[in-house]
Amino acid sequence: MQVAKGSLARYFLRALEQQAEGTPEPENIPNDDPLHINLEHVLPQNPKSGEWDAFDAEQRALFTGRLGNLAILKRTPNSDIENLPFDEKKPVYEQSGYLLTKALARVPKWTPDAVTDRQKDLAKLAKKTWPIAL
Repeated sequence: MQVAKGSLARYFLRALEQQAEGTPEPENIPNDDPLHINLEHVLPQNPKSGEWDAFDAEQRALFTGRLGNLAILKRTPNSDIENLPFDEKKPVYEQSGYLLTKALARVPKWTPDAVTDRQKDLAKLAKKTWPIAL
């Protein structure tokens, strides 16, 4: 699923985060103010040449906006890691208070398959977050 609007992607990720925490009535709700919480693109929107070679140009266009490539992160850490290689971003993800962002630190390498796998995991979580009764 491609998400064109950042505010919509942040909403999805906040809702999924609450479901991942397993708290039906959460006391702490992820902040939706973009001045405090940013949308992190694991594969950057403007990657530096040679640092994201697991993705060709077509794959970058296809995967960058996918929900599986996105995470919520505090503004300052997000600014600090902008276009860094994945291995340099992982320690920041590990320090995140968000479970779904923290889980990124356990991914060995960020590849198209890793984005697809995370997308599938988020889809499973979405079914629990927004159950549809038929």
